[in-house]
Amino acid sequence: MRKRVLALLLSVLMVIGLMPSAVFAATNDPHQNQVHVIIENTTFTPDMEGWSEDFPQDVFIDEWITLNEDSTMMSCIVEAAGEDNIEGAENNYISRIYGLGEFDGGPMSGWMGTLNDWFVNEGFCGFTVENGKLSAGDEIRVMYTVNGYGEDLGGFWGDYNTALKAIEFSEGTLDTEFDAETLNYVLTVPANTEEIKVTPTAANKNFQVFTKVNSVVYKRTQMVPIVNGTEIVVSVGEGESMNGTADPTFYTFTVQKEGSQPVDPNPNPNPNPNPDPNPQVEIPAELSELNATVLANYDTTKTYLSNLTTTNNATVNSIGGEWWIIDLARSETTPANAAFYQNYYATVEQYVSANINADQRLHKSKATDNERVILALTAIGKNPRNVAGHNLLQGLNSMKYLKKQGINGVIWALIAFDSHNYDIPANTSNPSDTVTREKLIDHILSVQTPERGWTLSGKKADPDMTGMAIQALAPYYNERADVKEAVDAALNKMSELVNDRGGLSSYGTENSESVSQIVVALTALGINPLTDTRFIKNGHSIMETYDRFYVEGGGFKHILNGSRDGMATEQAFYALASYSRLLNGKTSLYNMSDVQIS
Repeated sequence: MRKRVLALLLSVLMVIGLMPSAVFAATNDPHQNQVHVIIENTTFTPDMEGWSEDFPQDVFIDEWITLNEDSTMMSCIVEAAGEDNIEGAENNYISRIYGLGEFDGGPMSGWMGTLNDWFVNEGFCGFTVENGKLSAGDEIRVMYTVNGYGEDLGGFWGDYNTALKAIEFSEGTLDTEFDAETLNYVLTVPANTEEIKVTPTAANKNFQVFTKVNSVVYKRTQMVPIVNGTEIVVSVGEGESMNGTADPTFYTFTVQKEGSQPVDPNPNPNPNPNPDPNPQVEIPAELSELNATVLANYDTTKTYLSNLTTTNNATVNSIGGEWWIIDLARSETTPANAAFYQNYYATVEQYVSANINADQRLHKSKATDNERVILALTAIGKNPRNVAGHNLLQGLNSMKYLKKQGINGVIWALIAFDSHNYDIPANTSNPSDTVTREKLIDHILSVQTPERGWTLSGKKADPDMTGMAIQALAPYYNERADVKEAVDAALNKMSELVNDRGGLSSYGTENSESVSQIVVALTALGINPLTDTRFIKNGHSIMETYDRFYVEGGGFKHILNGSRDGMATEQAFYALASYSRLLNGKTSLYNMSDVQIS
């Protein structure tokens, strides 16, 4: 049984993540068409029971292996170690290298491996040159684990920490010592520096790490070209993982060359801070036709999501869970399975009972777990203040806790509290840390970027986060002048980002979810996204996204050349539900004052 567990860790079926598509940098490493293979044992040492003087220690293989069209991650490891020195490779499972085998170091010991410092989520033979998962510049590291099936190597199962543990640069110094909770830095380098190597290490190596400049991804073995002002973005948790979906964390390192003038992050700030919030225009005939097409696609997807309830139950999850519940409830769709909501609530009760802590939190650092469930329960008329005897609102009573997740935790706390005008519980253990609506609003305003939008990290406005921030601020748009000014400026910036097809991009990739967040934001403000001239470019409205990205039979794609996608479908559908509610004079998506709480 233990052997099967280890085998699973090396060869589990791949779980596809929702990483934005990115262009990978061509290798500029001197080892052309090669991968770097390292084999090491740093965990099983001579002072431990069962040790043999014949066992290898430390780094005992460090080779560059030339790729060919048949190369796999496993074949490169075998070539580096020598076929006679490795056992089990023919079965896609390494049982022994240089005499050191599984269970020699204890019941959880054996060989595991990373690709570019990520514990892979399928067998080594699954990463090939042919399928594009192995390419020049990759770093393969095979390591012996003694405890925790890889925990002693930095891979933690069931943990959702997407922070960086450390980062190294071949040149330069940071303006402040690196800390996992600090997301923005200035990297000062010598004036003549033209490229640097970036070596990040995730706190949990079960999550992938990407180093990007303008959406171009650079590997750990590659040099990153830089100029003054280059923004190096390091993300953790964007790609695949066996731990399931987690909110990614983004770190931005802005290059400052010695002797250069600081780069102006906002050379043309907000030229029109107070645009008309709801321009009145005559709807052209082609937009009337588009409106009919969009609503037809909405109806078909409504049927698709309703019928799906007969074969699937909603779980407590960011996909196939709370947003699916919100989709159906806020579109006023009756699930084909009459027990669908009842089954979901029973699942929530079980999940809460098993996972909630003494502070009434479902996760030690992700406030969005509480917030997402609060919204789903409110949408179906269930009381989030009494779920299996627990108050999910109580878990959101600390500003310090909400900020652990960055702007996400704060935005969705405000949306959750305002969804049914819930009172915010006091923080009796630390009154100065008590959450108020004013504190939440002020914090959201304080982190608006120089471009006058919002982002998880860095200075560039991101449509997804900007849309979410506007959704949270929408109820206060007509009450606070500072909110109105910030929202108007953000809409202005989003208008600039709309492309000639009426689309929006996030991290360099045009996708449907970015449009969906802006559509929800506009409808929350009472603005029709079909007719607002700021969101019509070259004769194309952003609502064309729900025609271009639509999948026959119901559902929507993440990227235009993709296939039906769960997250894209859920977000597109609740955006269209909010649009439909606007057209029919109903409350917006997250204004659930129309719902009676039992």
